[in-house]
Amino acid sequence: MSFDIVSYNIERDRLQKALDAQKTSKERNMKGQFATPYPLAYSIMRKAKTLCHKKSVNFIEPSIGLGTFYAAFRSVFKNASGHALGFEIDGHYYNPARELWAKEDIELRNVDFLKERPNDERFDLLVANPPYVRHHHIDSDKKKELQKEVMLNTGIKISGLAGLYCYFLILSEKWLADKALSCWLIPSEFLDVNYGKAIKQYLLECVDLLCVHKFKADEVQFDDALVSSTIVFFRKGKPSEKDIEFSCGKDVNAPSKIMMVERSHLTASGKWSNLFVEKTIDISSNNDCKLGNFFTVKRGIATGDNNFFVVDMDIIEKCHIPTKFLRPVLPSPRYLKEDIILSDNEGNIAVPQKKYLFSCNLPEDVLMERYPSVWDYIQEGIKRGVNKGYVAIAHCGISAKTGNLHLL
Repeated sequence: MSFDIVSYNIERDRLQKALDAQKTSKERNMKGQFATPYPLAYSIMRKAKTLCHKKSVNFIEPSIGLGTFYAAFRSVFKNASGHALGFEIDGHYYNPARELWAKEDIELRNVDFLKERPNDERFDLLVANPPYVRHHHIDSDKKKELQKEVMLNTGIKISGLAGLYCYFLILSEKWLADKALSCWLIPSEFLDVNYGKAIKQYLLECVDLLCVHKFKADEVQFDDALVSSTIVFFRKGKPSEKDIEFSCGKDVNAPSKIMMVERSHLTASGKWSNLFVEKTIDISSNNDCKLGNFFTVKRGIATGDNNFFVVDMDIIEKCHIPTKFLRPVLPSPRYLKEDIILSDNEGNIAVPQKKYLFSCNLPEDVLMERYPSVWDYIQEGIKRGVNKGYVAIAHCGISAKTGNLHLL
């Protein structure tokens, strides 16, 4: 049966926009529902085909959505594309997807992939963009069950701060045939953050890691999710002795840089993003030359609601916020055009659109009397529910008497 990719993409794009519009951005964010653009899915599938050479390939996708990866699979593998299985927990997307693919050799299940168990089913290829659900949106009981399952299956202790995508990646192995290829489009943060240690340990000890491709910070792959992405390719089976390919660039099939790294040089606790940094200065001969000798390095804060706590000049002038309550902040690296950022005599960062962190720790009665406009701005934040956010509750003072909020 011929496969009309053009017709599919027209209909899929129409459905995707219509279905996404029926949900709020907050709801989709909490469930990690960010559809993979077809050009990216096609590019990943092309790379997968170079690593998967079977005459007939059975395909599985743990969070299929409307089936972008399945369309790319059919388009790239052509006559080698065999039976497929896809999981979609949200009926909002499952029902349209089932109708869309009714005539194709794919089974769709409206269930939670992490709770399902295979019978005699085994697949040759898995390609996934797992749901990017942060840890505080995962039910505590479910998180404990998943942590226990990871420990039982791999012996790896996974942090409670791990996002849902970490469990998808580690617990998918039971669906795969021996030597099956597994490809994951996941946030690049796992390369460096503490909870990413479990993923790196799994990749080094439990499977045969083949390739890690990282997109640059300004090469955001999703229109509705501002996260930098990495693609990980590995094969089910024991680790081999071959070097691992680390690459970066806009196209995984034509990377701008490729590094072959010996497995023995990689550790689960290491910062893997350092492998992608150009080394322009050799300071290896000076053991006393450390970053801490020249700079004070601190982790940035998480506000919980940048739309409220990070303000521009329009808000500052409109609400008459004094400079004593403002701290200059840098925008995301993807918005910076220069390598060196200067400041003026007052410490303000020299960028075209200046932004500031709103920070106020005055008592409520003093704030009401001396800075009523700032008080009004805080009340507006309360109306918007800023004080009910996960991070805001942790970092903001909330009056037990009035419920009012101010940043500590």
